[in-house]
Amino acid sequence: MGPLLGAWESTFEATTITLASDDVLVVYTDGVLDARSGSERFGEDRLLRALAPSTGAQDAVTRVGAALEAYQTGDQVDDTAVLAIQRRRAGPPPDRC
Repeated sequence: MGPLLGAWESTFEATTITLASDDVLVVYTDGVLDARSGSERFGEDRLLRALAPSTGAQDAVTRVGAALEAYQTGDQVDDTAVLAIQRRRAGPPPDRC
């Protein structure tokens, strides 16, 4: 966790990762981990369990949304956003209409 992106002048360390074909990168706001059911937080373990069976980027986002909806009780107190990006297999570009 770090400072709010873009709110203050900050310096971030760049990191390079390599995604293999069909790998999915999931980025989310802290509201996902902080979603509550009673006094418990959704947390990283529940997030990882929701993502484990995912079959792609869209499925990952759908699964996180469904898991949050099933888990969370009471009013939502923080924003939640999930973005998933999937690296496609190398091959010819798709036909365009």
